[in-house]
Amino acid sequence: MAILSLLLSAGDQPLIIDQPEDDLDNRYVYEVVVQLLRQRKFFRQIIVATHNANIPVNGDAELIVAFGVENRLGTVISAGSIDQSEIKEHVSTIMEGSAEAFRLRRERYGY
Repeated sequence: MAILSLLLSAGDQPLIIDQPEDDLDNRYVYEVVVQLLRQRKFFRQIIVATHNANIPVNGDAELIVAFGVENRLGTVISAGSIDQSEIKEHVSTIMEGSAEAFRLRRERYGY
């Protein structure tokens, strides 16, 4: 946690992070990682590969790229901002488990 916070907080060089949410609880991701990404994106280019919807959505990502596999090769399915319905659908399906899973969680949590 400390190294990730330090990497995000310091410097102005481009930064590539692969799945920063691994081994971190969602609360820390939301309260620390997402907030640092929101602040630091104005001072450096940050590229994040993630399966956690909090990072691109709440981190206010400028560009979200959804990847898939075709003929055993990685391929770009779609790219754009969260404002685009196609990107929302990919974030929902890939990161949330589907719109149905998202709806069920909302019903169970009561908000």
